Amino acid sequence: STVATNLAVLNDELGPVARLDGPKAVLVDDDVTVLKRNGDDGVVLGTGSVSGAKKAQFLTAWEQALDDADCDWDDVDFVATGTRKADEPGMLDAAEEIGAGVVYFEKETLTEFEGPTPSRSKELIGWPGIAEASAIAGGRDHELVVEKQRYD
Repeated sequence: STVATNLAVLNDELGPVARLDGPKAVLVDDDVTVLKRNGDDGVVLGTGSVSGAKKAQFLTAWEQALDDADCDWDDVDFVATGTRKADEPGMLDAAEEIGAGVVYFEKETLTEFEGPTPSRSKELIGWPGIAEASAIAGGRDHELVVEKQRYD
């Protein structure tokens, strides 16, 4: 249920987001929320950051990335990132401002969808580059629309 899912999010007890591409059938219990994409083609804002980045930095970076992809705010499906970024207030505030939800992917999922651009996070903390991997994992066709850019 949505209530159970929301409580799990608030209590940091939400399990990983699993993505299934069909055709498939899924049987779930009452404590599972099922999200289905709408029919429109949208983009996922794959987002990594330095710790403590500000809301304005996220908004500026997302706007530049959308411009690079010839998209605008109306094209955004959601923001995607890694679970290790779940406590980034700047990102959460920015996502709220644009009216987008945030989906957090576990390290294992991001490793499965690792992007083409080398990332120092792999050697430093053992995580793949979060921005590209989360965009690919969350994207409808698992394709990268814009390669990782650093926006300061």
